[in-house]
Amino acid sequence: MKIARLIATLIIGLIAVLPARATRQEPVATSARSEETLTLEDATPVKLKLLRDLSSTKEKVEDAVEFEVIEEVRVGEIVVIERGASATGTVIDAKSARRMGRAGKLDVRIDSVRLANGKRALLRAVRKGPDGSLAKEVAMNVAVTGALFFPVAPLFLLQKGENISVPKGTLVTSFVNGDHSLMRAEFSR
Repeated sequence: MKIARLIATLIIGLIAVLPARATRQEPVATSARSEETLTLEDATPVKLKLLRDLSSTKEKVEDAVEFEVIEEVRVGEIVVIERGASATGTVIDAKSARRMGRAGKLDVRIDSVRLANGKRALLRAVRKGPDGSLAKEVAMNVAVTGALFFPVAPLFLLQKGENISVPKGTLVTSFVNGDHSLMRAEFSR
């Protein structure tokens, strides 16, 4: 019985000591290769400003949209995206307002940003909000008016929705899309 307790005590003591020793080990020297590269990580925020007015009545699918970076982005002490750098986007859907209270539509994809070394990094942005459609309101007006005064009900179907407009200077936060391995030597401090 004493031998079993002694063995159990030794095992418990070894289990308690081993993790402590593992944490006290000296750090392994990093390779020169890892010191030469930087990683611009996925989902790093990049704050942008729209450089021109956008409108669902004027834009067409595949139109280019220009942005400007408003805050520099650093990896450690190194600036990898400078303030004032250009970012580009593309109109992926644009429709003017339509009858029956349907609002216009304007969707822009943010594509990439220019890095301080002159190369580009992919970006993504997701913005969800109300679409501004009046379709439900129009349907309710038609139903109520139709019940009360039938000849006027079809006139509500001619009601037009609102167009979408985004003013110059609108701020947008986008995010780096995927990890980007960068050469440290290409960036000044």
